[in-house]
Amino acid sequence: LNIDIIDNLDNAFHILEEKVNKDIIVTLEDRGCAYKNNGKVEIIPTFKTSVLDTTGAGDIFHASFVYGLINKWDMNRILKFSNICATISVSKFGGFNSIPNLIDVERVYNESK
Repeated sequence: LNIDIIDNLDNAFHILEEKVNKDIIVTLEDRGCAYKNNGKVEIIPTFKTSVLDTTGAGDIFHASFVYGLINKWDMNRILKFSNICATISVSKFGGFNSIPNLIDVERVYNESK
């Protein structure tokens, strides 16, 4: 990511923090996502894949995010897991067919450590 994007993210987080008193996560499409961790904007990068269809990728990211919250994972783990789910989803065609299998997601997650 270039410096302009980081500066813009810092700006966006500052504006949003004035309006809400919650954690803020910004999705960055094929760049991953960003959140503020200990006062600093942190980018959680996505994983490279061949993109076939982006239908449902955002929904899958959000569902994965909720799954991580339910399991009481830390934010870094939730966002990495969600990025993996969304990345797997765009490598398949169609909304329903692109829902990743938990075993595949966990394999990719463990291989990326």
